[in-house]
Amino acid sequence: MAEPLVLSLLDAEDPSPEPTRLREFLERLVASAAERRGLVVGEAEPGRYVLVMPALPPEEMKAQIDAALDLVLVRLGRRWPSPHVTDFGLRELYERGRDRWLDGLGLEVLVAEGKVGVVTVFCHEWLYGIATQVAAEAGLRVDTNFEEYARTGKVRVAGRTSLQIDVFANATEMAGSFLSVDHLIAKLLVLGELSRDDRLAARVSGKACPSCGALAAEAAKTCASCQAPLEP
Repeated sequence: MAEPLVLSLLDAEDPSPEPTRLREFLERLVASAAERRGLVVGEAEPGRYVLVMPALPPEEMKAQIDAALDLVLVRLGRRWPSPHVTDFGLRELYERGRDRWLDGLGLEVLVAEGKVGVVTVFCHEWLYGIATQVAAEAGLRVDTNFEEYARTGKVRVAGRTSLQIDVFANATEMAGSFLSVDHLIAKLLVLGELSRDDRLAARVSGKACPSCGALAAEAAKTCASCQAPLEP
C-alpha cells in the first residue's frame, strides 16, 4: 500500500485568524482526499494531525487508517519517544457541537452522511507540555505529573488557590469545532487569573464541561454554555 499523502499547515505562512485557517485547511484536506480517492494526513499543529478519507469499503478503510496512524506515530516519535495519542471522530462530535461551522464550508452533509471521514489525532505529550508551560509562565504551580494526566485527562494548578482544568474535554472541543491549541491556552490563562482572586475562585471550581470544555461552578448541574448535564 502506498504511503498516505501528508499535507502540513506548518509549512504555510498564512496570516488568516484562528480558527479560520484550520477550517480552511480541513476543506483543503477533504478536496485532496476526494481527488486521490484515498486517505490524506494533515499536520494541523505540532502535536495534532487530521486524517481525512472518502467513503471506502470497511476493510480498505481500516487498512488506510492503520497505515496513516503508523505514519503519524513515527512523525510524533521524532520529538516525543513512544507518544501517547487519542483520536476523535468528527462526525460524532459535530452532532453535539454548538457552532455549525461545517455548513459554511459545504462539508456538513458529506460528514453527516458518512461520505467523508475526519479523525483528529492529538499527542498528549504536546498537550501536557503546553498546559504545564503556560501555567508556569502564569506563575502557577503544576501539581499533576504526566502519568496522572494521562490517566485522568486533568491538570491541577495552584496559585493562592488550587484549580483544575480538564484537558481531555478541551481537546474534544478543539477537535469538534476545529479550534487551535490557543483555545486551551486561553482557558489556562483564565485559570491563572482566577487563582489570584479568592472571591472568583470560590465561585468557579475549574471543572470543565465534558461536552464543550467551559468552566462550571461546583454546584452546577448543567453547563451554562451548552446546557449539557455535568458529572457530579
